[in-house]
Amino acid sequence: MDSNGSYGFVSGVFLGATLGAMAALLLAPKSGREVRADLYAGGERLKERASLRATELIGRGEAAIEKAKEAARETADGVKRGAARLLRRGEEGMEDGSFPSTSISTT
Repeated sequence: MDSNGSYGFVSGVFLGATLGAMAALLLAPKSGREVRADLYAGGERLKERASLRATELIGRGEAAIEKAKEAARETADGVKRGAARLLRRGEEGMEDGSFPSTSISTT
């Protein structure tokens, strides 16, 4: 299953469980004050879990950004090394006469 399908399924399960828990609380034989207290406590737990998940996702995102930056640095370094190597070859060719010296006309 692709990641979007997995995310949708997990979100659906989480939403269903939350709604089921809320329905159970509302239908339970408790006073309004007890139900409100239970709902508040459940909301606090949900808020804490969401905060922890957000922190985890931010950390994973930052790690992915650092990995991409390192890959970009390595690619740039490789391009610089290749350009320097080509420049040296050209200079060596000009010095030993293997490349004829020509001027490029802009007209």
